[in-house]
Amino acid sequence: MYLHNKYTRIYFLIIERAKSRVLDCYTESHHIIPKSLGGTNSVENLVHLTSKEHFICHRLLTKMTEGEAKRKMCYAMKIMTSDRHSLRYIPTSRTFEFVREQARQAQIGVPLSKKRRENIRKALTGKTLPEKTKQRMREAHQHRPAMSQETKNKIGKSNKGLIRSPETIQKIKEARKKQVIVTVQITCPHCGKQGGNRIMPRYHFDNCKSLAV
Repeated sequence: MYLHNKYTRIYFLIIERAKSRVLDCYTESHHIIPKSLGGTNSVENLVHLTSKEHFICHRLLTKMTEGEAKRKMCYAMKIMTSDRHSLRYIPTSRTFEFVREQARQAQIGVPLSKKRRENIRKALTGKTLPEKTKQRMREAHQHRPAMSQETKNKIGKSNKGLIRSPETIQKIKEARKKQVIVTVQITCPHCGKQGGNRIMPRYHFDNCKSLAV
């Protein structure tokens, strides 16, 4: 389960030392084999650590695992840095930043589970955006540059073979009917022609024919 490296050796040295002592200060219970990796709540799998040792052990776990196990350990480390317990060890700002970045990197490319998607859907159902936020989104959309061919190819590749249910198709149709398209007049800096912001970038600006002259 664990990699054979120096971090694993340090981890079990801390665990073995903790097993053979009795502390009269604040301690935290730690699963030697984390529950997300198959560990249990049995006495044999629990050890009492100081808050600093607990933090160090969880950071070591991110360095002595790989793949899915590493992703889970990075997430556990992130949760630990989010805990506002008054007696819990507080890491330095540099360590905090490193832990958060590790957790972010571990999530890249990992698809959301059906349960997670359902929780997000429930959280967003019935929620409306403030008018101020809507206006910002409109303004950002107006000045958005034209989509590159590379991006179009990626979208086409990801949608290839995608089969939508009749209910999903109907929802898309209804959403498009309600969509408000805002068009503003913009001017090509190369030929001086004016037109709508939705069509002009396709034939002007970087794609303007006057550039080829």
